[in-house]
Amino acid sequence: MSLTPDVTYIIKIINVGDYSVGKTSLIQRYVVNLFKEEYHSTVGVEISQKDLELSENTKVRFVIWDIGGQLPEMAPYRKKFYEGAQFAFIVLDRTRLDSLKSVDKWYQEIKNYIKKDIHIILIGNKSDLADQFVISELDIKRVAERYGFHYIVTSAKSGENVNEAFLYVAYKFLESV
Repeated sequence: MSLTPDVTYIIKIINVGDYSVGKTSLIQRYVVNLFKEEYHSTVGVEISQKDLELSENTKVRFVIWDIGGQLPEMAPYRKKFYEGAQFAFIVLDRTRLDSLKSVDKWYQEIKNYIKKDIHIILIGNKSDLADQFVISELDIKRVAERYGFHYIVTSAKSGENVNEAFLYVAYKFLESV
């Protein structure tokens, strides 16, 4: 018999970034361990969830809001999607320099819509395409340091560091409770 009550913490993560950087692929890899080659643009928002058991008595439920990356078209609607978020992933595509340049726009939007401080993790995705990189890990690190973000490089295709990104969120959350 356990003396500690079972606890499930609910963590809302918003997943933002330019179109086609791999936001949805990242979530699909984590939630259902699947990668699809074909691209389908997310219109609006898609919500997924996954439970993670950290110990016998402690679980976290990630509620992941995968937000469409069409900046001008969807901006008026995204404010509602951001409400209640505790963490944000800003995802960039390491093969597209414009996605690194967009980090500031996404950060500004998060700050405009979420008045409290939240943890932001910069995700450098598509690490499986090393021969096509135009953004190095050092580039990602510099941008992350400029804003005070944690960063991680991932590949939704291979699964590299995808679980680690979510584990980081879980443990960072537990530090605050």
